[in-house]
Amino acid sequence: MFSSWPATYLLSEEIHVNSNNHVSTHTAFMRFLESHAGVAVIIFFSLVALATFNDYGMTWDESVQAHYGELVINYFVSGFHDQRCNEFLNLHLYGPLFESLCALVYSLTGLPPVEVRHFMIACCSVMTAVAVLKIARLFSRPLVPLFSVLSLLMLPRFYGHAFNNSKDIPFACAFAWAMYALCKLLSGRTAGWRPYTPEYPETASALRDPSDRNQPEDSLWNRL
Repeated sequence: MFSSWPATYLLSEEIHVNSNNHVSTHTAFMRFLESHAGVAVIIFFSLVALATFNDYGMTWDESVQAHYGELVINYFVSGFHDQRCNEFLNLHLYGPLFESLCALVYSLTGLPPVEVRHFMIACCSVMTAVAVLKIARLFSRPLVPLFSVLSLLMLPRFYGHAFNNSKDIPFACAFAWAMYALCKLLSGRTAGWRPYTPEYPETASALRDPSDRNQPEDSLWNRL
């Protein structure tokens, strides 16, 4: 009985060391997923977009959208006298910012309008994914950023519109970044902004850091 004790002790120590190594390896892998996996997916999508944006055709309303952007540029160039942009169909209801930026770029550079528009729309889709990644990182869960980015980029409707929909993709980009700013504001971790206590405290508590001991058990952090 006594002769078998050292072997048993050494075996238990080896199991304990292997268990610790497994835990440390798992922790390192989860930290990698949290820090780099979502970024790697966005970089891959950016490379795909850069390589393929020139292969997409025009949509049925793209020439209309491009002409509206040109009319907006003419409105400013004419000193606000050319009012055709405000009378062209109902496009003034959608806002001229993105369309006018596209028109300005290909007017100044002389590049093909369609390719310029598709490239800028693709840039908006990439920036949408970046905003989703930053929102997901607020939840302090290692797999949330990766699967958030994947669920967006693998959505057929989003990817199918990511190169030639000049209305919805820029709007999705602006909306995602606005939601990120709102989450930072309500979570109380906003650099340079005065801490803000919202009218509905349960909204702020849902976004509070999980290390906060005063956080309610049913908050959004703990439910993930």
